[in-house]
Amino acid sequence: MSDPTILYCVGATKAGTSWLHDALKGHADCALRDVKEAHYWDTVNGADRLAYLETLEKQLHKLRLSRHRANLGNRGWEAANVDRQIAALTEQIDMLCADRQGNAAYLDWLTRERVDEAVVADFSPSYALLEGPALERMVRVSPKTRVIYLMRDPLARLWSHVRMAARRKVGEGDALEGRANYILRRVLNGESHTQISLRSDYAAAVDRLTAVVPESRLSLMFTEEMFAPGGFEQVCGFLGIRKAAADTQKPVHAGVKVQMEPGLREMAMSFLKDQYDWARATFGPLPQAWQNNLERVSA
Repeated sequence: MSDPTILYCVGATKAGTSWLHDALKGHADCALRDVKEAHYWDTVNGADRLAYLETLEKQLHKLRLSRHRANLGNRGWEAANVDRQIAALTEQIDMLCADRQGNAAYLDWLTRERVDEAVVADFSPSYALLEGPALERMVRVSPKTRVIYLMRDPLARLWSHVRMAARRKVGEGDALEGRANYILRRVLNGESHTQISLRSDYAAAVDRLTAVVPESRLSLMFTEEMFAPGGFEQVCGFLGIRKAAADTQKPVHAGVKVQMEPGLREMAMSFLKDQYDWARATFGPLPQAWQNNLERVSA
């Protein structure tokens, strides 16, 4: 049995990576883990690893409480589902804690559920922020690595990322809209949430990727094109697997819709103007959703 292709989908955050993971997980030629983001290559540093492991341990604690409540309520189906999540999270923690010599534990984790499928994958959008040497180590782990970077309309991506950050703070109640607009204003003023700003910078991410990843092994794709007819088939072709259809209407981790304050839209478009200009200069005509936002602000 030949070694599989290792796919890294490195973002952008809130640009359709969860949908693509779900679609490929259902493809007969792919063996993807339930855990979407391994966070292996961005936790090489001991301090980064410890911080992320603490986050996973908190998740594990919450899952164990959920299982306990399910068992007390005689909801066996729910307890069984939580058990699967606990097992998957425990395997990820064990992989991250293991000796990293030769990346053996990571490769075993990636391929553990594979029989003879052609593709395994790690969908960690944070990898797009890695610098050259780290990206080189990641790409060199196998001669059959492939990298996908998705670019969604910058304003839509930014607002989705902000809403996700707000939802983590206040949930889905009435306070969500106010919190989201508050976070967006601070991002645009450079006052907080630097990760949101960093992940808005497609140009810098593409510069880092193209400097390291061979052109034949790198796909730079507009999210809007992935969801268009033939888009998923294009992904399949890049991976060398059988072309198949996918449900582009299926929501996967869809954000809660709230209204952006009108004044912030103009500020956000000014903040993102360099990204629109770069994309047009680099790739030519932009998807219609990108053009619509540009026209709406300039009208």
